[in-house]
Amino acid sequence: MKHKIDVSEEKCIGCTLCALTCSIAFGEAFNLTQSYIEIKKDDFNGLTHITFSPLCLNCGQCAAICPTGCLTLKDSTPAASKGGI
Repeated sequence: MKHKIDVSEEKCIGCTLCALTCSIAFGEAFNLTQSYIEIKKDDFNGLTHITFSPLCLNCGQCAAICPTGCLTLKDSTPAASKGGI
């Protein structure tokens, strides 16, 4: 089953829990530079931008830890074709 992580940036509070969780899981260190997630805060406009590295595996650990529901894991496997047997 293939997954996709949906992002609702308007819900993001910039806590970086997602990126830190990713860094522990895949970089084996509590270090934002070793995460597949980058969070940039635009304090002037009050926005937070989230980008994922092409190396991201869409494992969903970031979505599981997100306290605001900004990140959600969705099933992106194509639906089975409808029809008779």
